[in-house]
Amino acid sequence: MSSTVYLLSIQNLLTIAVFCQSEQRRNSCSFYLLWMTICNLICLNVGIIPIIFSLDHTDISTTILIACKLQFYIRHTSFQIMRQYKVLACIDRFALCSLQVRIRSFSQIKIAKRLVIISGIFWILIVIFFAVVRTIENGSCNIQNNLYALIYTIYYMIFAGILPPFLI
Repeated sequence: MSSTVYLLSIQNLLTIAVFCQSEQRRNSCSFYLLWMTICNLICLNVGIIPIIFSLDHTDISTTILIACKLQFYIRHTSFQIMRQYKVLACIDRFALCSLQVRIRSFSQIKIAKRLVIISGIFWILIVIFFAVVRTIENGSCNIQNNLYALIYTIYYMIFAGILPPFLI
């Protein structure tokens, strides 16, 4: 399993190198895909490596509260931002193929840069709430309050399960 993590990290780094080339930097879709790959690399290293490490060692996210909250926050924020950038890349390609000039004008690098910043800040702020309400109980890092757990389930169903495939 750890060799898979290494190979995926190398793949992400090579993909980042491709999207950083001068021809690709002028393309708005490549810009979204570059940032999606960066988020994927963060998800891989913050989400998968601690799980592999915890197979043989103590899982610090179930013993240290700040580690519980921080690991969830970084992993979840990266996943949400990654989904958002994928949706934006698809919308960008749709806009580029449009016959209407106004819609086609959406597919510009300056708009892509603004949307990457705005959507990144949006998810960074939204996910804070779900990280704050997490606690460690019975060796598990979860949301213990039933109301907050229900809100999180509905939120996750909508923003991770329904909207991304629908918008793509």
